[in-house]
Amino acid sequence: MTPYDLLFILVVLTAAITAIAAFVIALGGKFLRAFKLLTIAATILALYVACVYLATASSSPRLIARNTPFCNDDWCLSVQAVTRNSEAVFTRYDIALNISNRARGRAQRENSASDVFLEDSKGNRFDPLLGTPEVPLNVLLQPAQSVKALRHFDVPIDAQDLRLGIGHVNILPFCTVIGQCDAFAKGTRLLLN
Repeated sequence: MTPYDLLFILVVLTAAITAIAAFVIALGGKFLRAFKLLTIAATILALYVACVYLATASSSPRLIARNTPFCNDDWCLSVQAVTRNSEAVFTRYDIALNISNRARGRAQRENSASDVFLEDSKGNRFDPLLGTPEVPLNVLLQPAQSVKALRHFDVPIDAQDLRLGIGHVNILPFCTVIGQCDAFAKGTRLLLN
């Protein structure tokens, strides 16, 4: 857990306590005071989300070298091998991934990781090809276990500077944690070379 995760938890708890206090005050018939407290809670959340996007916009993408694991808590992902086969209008990329659990005492999975994607220097996103069932990113791994996964992509032949990104399942329609926002193509990217 990062300091930014803790900041997110603190902001949400503060807003929730303020909203509960507003509800209790409203039960006592003081609706104007309750509304003011709800306005404060909403303002706290809006300022925090604005800070998340401001931090994202002013940062550079985090680049992870090939064969170097990117870890979120104890769940890790790395690019192991890349095979390219050029055709007339596209290049087929076969990317071998390693998904691992560096925890020593418990099973682990990354429920927020939906799948990976490729992104070129222009910000174009390419999703993996559908087809044969692959190992999902949220596979349950026992302590110190790792599994191999393979993803296939068809990318236009003129796409350059490809990087692998990790798609996330978001409960909310906006980013919530500083450093974990993929807006403005500024999230973490794994290098293929």
